[in-house]
Amino acid sequence: MDSDFVEGLQGLYDEVNRNDGVLTVPMTTLKELYGGYRLKSQIRQGIGEGLRYRGLDFIGDLPSTENGSVRLFIKNTPVAKIIEAVGLAGPAGDARLRQLASGNKRLKNQVETQAILRQLKAIIDKFGDDDTEDEE
Repeated sequence: MDSDFVEGLQGLYDEVNRNDGVLTVPMTTLKELYGGYRLKSQIRQGIGEGLRYRGLDFIGDLPSTENGSVRLFIKNTPVAKIIEAVGLAGPAGDARLRQLASGNKRLKNQVETQAILRQLKAIIDKFGDDDTEDEE
């Protein structure tokens, strides 16, 4: 793999990461990173292999025209699990989506519970500080 392409992929990975693990980019961006003149199948294959090598993924085939766009996502992230589940047609995909959706509810409840616990700790700490002042 060309070192300029690998370096460009790192920059692209960083940009996707800054966008919470998902980003749609124009195909021209990928073509220019790769250094290809036209988006023939070998060029698209090389781009796809490079993206996956760097830990980025996409659904379907890369567009054969520069006017197309590609949704990139970082593998093994929560957003990747959702994107991959949407692509699974049938009962197994439906079940996975339901599981992910209920997991998000649990996560929200967990975050809310942690916030309440922090507030309670602050109240307890405040009263604990008041007790030490009385002892002095």
